[in-house]
Amino acid sequence: MDTAALFLVVVFVVSILILAGIVFAVKAAESRAAAKARAASAEKRPKQFLYTKQQAATALGMSTGHLQELTRRGKITAVKDGRKLRFTSADLEAYAAALPSWGAPPAPAAPRARRAQAA
Repeated sequence: MDTAALFLVVVFVVSILILAGIVFAVKAAESRAAAKARAASAEKRPKQFLYTKQQAATALGMSTGHLQELTRRGKITAVKDGRKLRFTSADLEAYAAALPSWGAPPAPAAPRARRAQAA
């Protein structure tokens, strides 16, 4: 391959790399702008007050059946909206706050009574 052809190949490869960098930079800028727009719209949106059973279960990371069982046992309170159950954000936050944390030290065990030794 002569010098002129090699020069053209190098120029072509460098041009492609520059164009790829420009495309990457444009896509990154678009992604940042979209993230800012989503954050701005989320701030404007009012906080949801009532949740359906499915939404509450998703927010707590559990199945709807488990949520229904906790509601039946009185661990989570719900309000009735006609025939449907609704969960308030305050009730969901209260349930989550009442859960034990992994970092809590275990409670000290009560000393065990000793057995009398048989002679």
